[in-house]
Amino acid sequence: MNQIDIHADDYALSMNASRIILEAVNKEQLHSTSILPNMSCFEEAAKLWKKELKEGRTPFLSIHLNFMEGYSCCEPGKLPLLTDENGLFNVTWLGLVKYNYNRQKRTEVKHQLKIEIRAQIRKVTQVYCLGEKLRIDSHQHTHMIPLVMEALLEVIDEEKLSVEFIRNTREDWKIYLVKPGFYPTYRLINIIKVILLNWYSLRNRKLLKDRDFPSMIFFGLLFSGKMDYERVSCLLPILQKRCHKRGKILEVVLHPGGLLEEEIGIEFNEASSVDFYLSEGRKIEKDTLERIKE
Repeated sequence: MNQIDIHADDYALSMNASRIILEAVNKEQLHSTSILPNMSCFEEAAKLWKKELKEGRTPFLSIHLNFMEGYSCCEPGKLPLLTDENGLFNVTWLGLVKYNYNRQKRTEVKHQLKIEIRAQIRKVTQVYCLGEKLRIDSHQHTHMIPLVMEALLEVIDEEKLSVEFIRNTREDWKIYLVKPGFYPTYRLINIIKVILLNWYSLRNRKLLKDRDFPSMIFFGLLFSGKMDYERVSCLLPILQKRCHKRGKILEVVLHPGGLLEEEIGIEFNEASSVDFYLSEGRKIEKDTLERIKE
């Protein structure tokens, strides 16, 4: 693997998003991408991947666990605390956090998460060639919530899965103090996300280290929604130097694949980031991807 891993989340979010990401893979703009297991376009996106992926292209593929939208990958009715009667996820990020601290429901929610995690991992591994060892992350970083991380690690242990990497979404906030001119561009919601996920990462880091999972330095949370070229190109060399000094890989996470209006269906619920999927921010991140690989 390269010292820098330029990564795109959300393959199989929609066909438009999938085409954009696959095009970037074929242009060698990406080192890796994450695949959503449970959106309605999954099968079609898989066919596109197998048909259009150029010979010799071997990007690293991750399983992008998703509990925020789409259909459950297991039978309807098995996840009453996470889905509706039709098997559509109806839990929110905050809802999962609340379950994490709910003594009465925590055990049952973890049980249901484990059922779904098994199903999502199985679905992706049956269709894609992921290599000898799996890479796993999640949509909206839900696996960072302790309850979800526990469920994931228990599934890995019980199924004896060979896993080489689980993303630990933690950003070094000090890097964002380097350029005071960027301060006004930082979104409050992303600042809150960084604080919360960095807090959870302290616990997760020990769990992952105990299992000998390697860690990467993560870049892409505070700027999420607007990873524009000006800011990314400014901070990237600084981050690369830090990675080189610490002997780690830098994971740069972008979301270049957006939705088309006509692709919005019932699988996109209130917990979905539909505005972001349709936003100019996705086009900005696509432009950044193209320019940083020039």
